[in-house]
Amino acid sequence: MTRTRRLLIALATLGLTAVVFAGTAFADQVSYLNGKVRTGDVVTVPVNETVRTDLYVFASMVTIDGTIDGDLVTTGSQITVNGTVNGSIIAAGSTITLNGQTKGAVRAAAGQVTINGPIGRDAVVAAGQFSTNANGKVGQDVLFATGATTLGGSVAGSVLGSSGAYTRSGSLGGTEEVTISGSGGGAQRTPVARDPVVDAVRQLAAVLVVGLLFLWLRPRLLPAWDALLRARPAAAAGYGILALVGFVAALIIAFLAVIVLAIILGVLTLGALAAIDVIGGLLVIALGTLAFVVVCAIVVDAVVSYVVGRAILRTTQLGQWQAALELALGAVIVVALESLPFVGGIAKLVVLLAGLGVMTLYAWNARPGSRAPAPASAV
Repeated sequence: MTRTRRLLIALATLGLTAVVFAGTAFADQVSYLNGKVRTGDVVTVPVNETVRTDLYVFASMVTIDGTIDGDLVTTGSQITVNGTVNGSIIAAGSTITLNGQTKGAVRAAAGQVTINGPIGRDAVVAAGQFSTNANGKVGQDVLFATGATTLGGSVAGSVLGSSGAYTRSGSLGGTEEVTISGSGGGAQRTPVARDPVVDAVRQLAAVLVVGLLFLWLRPRLLPAWDALLRARPAAAAGYGILALVGFVAALIIAFLAVIVLAIILGVLTLGALAAIDVIGGLLVIALGTLAFVVVCAIVVDAVVSYVVGRAILRTTQLGQWQAALELALGAVIVVALESLPFVGGIAKLVVLLAGLGVMTLYAWNARPGSRAPAPASAV
């Protein structure tokens, strides 16, 4: 088969795929899983329809006039809920308006979120503008991060949030802690005093749990990292810096890729795919960021704790508990240093670069085709 013929076949395949996706996008409404998942440019649940399950809607314009017995998960440019949702609502879009009753919680992210109906549980909102009217009663707590917030309905629980402007005219059953990011007035959140001893104990417990899991599930991994860090400390620190810079760069590239792809799909009027792209992309970015934070906050401490403890107890024979005791001793020292005022930040930076760097260097050396010699086992 010639290269030209292969290229023509590939183009034809791509064209057919585009036609299939375009047909789905241009349809007013396409349903999957017996109506549980609905996509299209415009999706409407009529007033006489009752959805007995959870409902997932991905469309440019979403209108819910009927009743949903389960949860509603939806994304779109304009989302309007006039009916009753017996479960909770998770929504992301440009404009979200909730006029009906929601018996569960509401979690919404949009440019503008308006709640004109009662909510049985919490309301969690991230928006440019967030408002509730007198009918927008919240049965539990309200949490928000917004540019401007107006609470006209009653709140049975507490209010916690951050906003550029904040106004409340409805009644409040609990506490009110709102941080005003602008120069205007409003209730200010009172800083909660932290106990450094309690924080240190929590960090120590987390480091020990993670380290013991490594020793149990991958008993050779911590000794390998220890040997590599002692053999190439400067290289490990360099790889630590590269890992930090690389993660930030990857995060920026991922955000740009999601935005560019969403714009392209929007231009092609593939609104459903654009919504899936945004939700899926942001979810992957969030999970990746969470994993990286856990590594930087806890895992690197466990790695360096083992290295420190082994350096001290290397010549001591403690039997089958040798590795665990090395980890525990090192964890006490590392966490104590990181908890000290002034020097704690420097200690954490050193631990971060060493731990993150040695893990990155080890992974780089272990890649397929690498000829880098494995470090000698710790003595």
